[in-house]
Amino acid sequence: MKIVSPFVVLLVLLSCCTPNHYVLSDKNKDKYYLAHYIKAAAKKGEISKHPLVFVNAIPFTYDMLKDKKLHVSKNSIKEIRKLSDEELTARYGSLPKNGALQIITQLSFTLARNGHSLILLDDKKISMEELDKLDTNEIQSISVFKGIEQVKKFTSENYDSVIVLRVKKS
Repeated sequence: MKIVSPFVVLLVLLSCCTPNHYVLSDKNKDKYYLAHYIKAAAKKGEISKHPLVFVNAIPFTYDMLKDKKLHVSKNSIKEIRKLSDEELTARYGSLPKNGALQIITQLSFTLARNGHSLILLDDKKISMEELDKLDTNEIQSISVFKGIEQVKKFTSENYDSVIVLRVKKS
């Protein structure tokens, strides 16, 4: 009979304890920020262990996030809040069985306050939903152009501003 190394046993135990749901895009321990937040809130009875999570307006179920990172970093999170049953019913017509959290990111919060904006990612028009899926760690620069003359340089359509994002080159 072979003796199993204590090191191997420790590795197996640690891998079972590491969250694999609700993981953020950070490279360090911050990637577990949301998982720890949910665990602490569940312990207090504020939410279930497996809530539906909205990143800005995009829903993610517990099963969708198995072994998949959310494209959000801890530093880009402006607010995390529990959605009430009334809010969920008003917005979506039904209640998820495990409750729901809403994450509002800094970038999306800033853009939402910016009026009707054209968003360009490396010169390609993208939607707010596509922007929310973008890993903020990959953004190299953001430029905002306001005023009729500035907007005309990018489009003939009627926008209040143009937001130009550049991603880091590999």
